[in-house]
Amino acid sequence: MNLEEKKQSLIDAGWNLENPLTEITLIFEGRFQRFQDFSIYENQHDNQAYEVHGAIYQKYLEFNEATGDLGFPTSDEMDNSEMDGGKMSIFQYGIIYWTSYDGAYVQLYPHYEEADLLDWQKVLSDKNNYTSDDISVVINNIREKRDAITTHVKSVPNGFAFFGKFNPKPTAIVAGSIEEWIWEEVSSEGSFDSINAYDNMIVTWGKGISKIHIPKILKSIFTQNPNLEEAFKSIGVAVDENKTLLVVDTTNSAILTNDDGFRHMKSDTKLIDFLADVVSNPDFQDVICNEQWKFVMNFAPGLTGHVSANNWSKDATQLMFHFSYWMPAAGWIGNSSAYKATNGDPTKIILTFYKNQKVAKNDLVKKLKIFAGNSFKKYIAFDQYLTELPEDQCAKFTDNSTTYYVPF
Repeated sequence: MNLEEKKQSLIDAGWNLENPLTEITLIFEGRFQRFQDFSIYENQHDNQAYEVHGAIYQKYLEFNEATGDLGFPTSDEMDNSEMDGGKMSIFQYGIIYWTSYDGAYVQLYPHYEEADLLDWQKVLSDKNNYTSDDISVVINNIREKRDAITTHVKSVPNGFAFFGKFNPKPTAIVAGSIEEWIWEEVSSEGSFDSINAYDNMIVTWGKGISKIHIPKILKSIFTQNPNLEEAFKSIGVAVDENKTLLVVDTTNSAILTNDDGFRHMKSDTKLIDFLADVVSNPDFQDVICNEQWKFVMNFAPGLTGHVSANNWSKDATQLMFHFSYWMPAAGWIGNSSAYKATNGDPTKIILTFYKNQKVAKNDLVKKLKIFAGNSFKKYIAFDQYLTELPEDQCAKFTDNSTTYYVPF
């Protein structure tokens, strides 16, 4: 019952409330009204009111009432069954006991720092050691932070998407390097802040970083920039020492992990909004873009070293990397020996990929037209390849009604 209802209950029980010492007054996160030798307190979190009176009340005043270490009362004064003739009142953070021998004395619950209430991992992992009010503070802190996040994603079939707009060249790329050639080739393949939350990968971030890799990328980023880790923690997202994603479900006051965490991020779109929003933050953009770019370069590990040592052309390098980025199983990883055997000949690289890939041939033609400055025009669309050859002797490329037969 609330404060007004509690007053009426006490009147019905024969208490004298005719001459209150104060009006109903706001105090901390609730209300109270003072009477002769007792007060009634109401906590705004549950709108429940309780009286505190007598010697227990005097001790409560010594502890600064609801603003002190005990917090709000959670019971009226009651008999203490463990102490003959004893009395007790229970509070948020402790109990005041009274006996005829000891008088009133306080027993606080095990102490924790106020900062603990900002550490949701500690509180939600050990909820039995915290009150419901403590848990509410933790959850409300997270909700407040999430509500302030800028909206980016739009609803699309099966989910949400943000196609991004932030795509600077990572500061880790050295001008004139082979890596810069690769950046020129694949920089248009998604922005660093783009979001895909509409397919079976649940959430994909930036340059194609799927749910499998997001926790690892975030962990590396957090190591380099602890302030960014705190920014994520403030909205209820973390990565533990095992690189497991942790996400707070504010509805159930629970920590979700891995796929369950990603599904919650998709359902609470403010979380995927944050993934987009944080990328363009000047305090964080360099470390995020550089780490995402490091992820991109892992689609062809060792390629830049081989290109440098064997003087591959820019076209060959860009074509090789783009194949690997588009379809890793048919690219450099697992097939590097076959590609090294091409000696950097773009036509031979195309033919090697043709043998490895599983996509429809017309899809390959579309890709070749945008890979390495239109490699289809540069290396395939020649009159010398118009002569029909047996299928086991050539790669066939059909563009509109024209078919080219490039011999293996």
